[in-house]
Amino acid sequence: MASASNKTNKSTNFYRISEVSRLSGVPSQTIHFYIREGLLPPPVKTSKTMAYYTDAHLDRLYFIKKHQIESKERLKEIKHRLESRAFNRDSALATEDRPAPYAPQKETIIKTAIELFSRKGYAETSITDVVEAAGIGRGTYYQLFNDKEALLLECADRVFFELYSHVWETIKNETDMVRRLRIRFEEYIKSYPKWRDMMDIIKSMAAGNNQKGSHKYQEILQQIIRPIARDVDRAVEQQLIRPINSTLAAYMLLGAGDYCARLHYEQGYGIADLLDHLMLLIFNGIRYRGHPE
Repeated sequence: MASASNKTNKSTNFYRISEVSRLSGVPSQTIHFYIREGLLPPPVKTSKTMAYYTDAHLDRLYFIKKHQIESKERLKEIKHRLESRAFNRDSALATEDRPAPYAPQKETIIKTAIELFSRKGYAETSITDVVEAAGIGRGTYYQLFNDKEALLLECADRVFFELYSHVWETIKNETDMVRRLRIRFEEYIKSYPKWRDMMDIIKSMAAGNNQKGSHKYQEILQQIIRPIARDVDRAVEQQLIRPINSTLAAYMLLGAGDYCARLHYEQGYGIADLLDHLMLLIFNGIRYRGHPE
């Protein structure tokens, strides 16, 4: 890991992309995507193969994640926010838009909790387990989270955020909606174990009449359903499929994706083979078109 202590002055730190990715929780591929889309400024290049990022890049990455995860804004809306103000460490940003001084510790706690909740279960994981595994003091924990439930809800948002974050550029640039749907389902299957564990915890909260759990479950479910439904609508516009209720289709496709994931992890079927059959079944059906004798 490149040292974060190299400085040109007392207020500017320089980081390699691997460290920026670790501190922000944003994959390196996504950081490059943000730069190309104008959400992040280019890094400071010191040679053809060496580039460094600053605290200003971290500020922006925290800002982007906050508005994606907490405010559910699209990248186009976030970019407009960034362009409408002078965004740097000396600008008069609203306090709630600035990363908290505990931002790196918060990332550590969330990542640790996701692993513990998945491995031990939510009920069996205590706050003490989390802070000890994360190497964070209890005081710092309570500066960031009111209780274990608040941590769980942020973990659920993070798992969803990471579901497609590293392939946003690929999805955006794919104009064939059938191929785009395939990309979505491939990444869904790859992320399924972590996704399933977290959603099972949230569903159990919802089943226990926990209003926050019920709201979070429906919120995350809709964040997955809506893009699938939009892709279905666009596939209809492209005359790739017949007109259909896109919302119902999205729920059915998600259910199919869920069982494909189970077949992959529990029965050992290959992802490519499962997706080939799924696409064949959805877009061609199983009935003969010519009514053979």
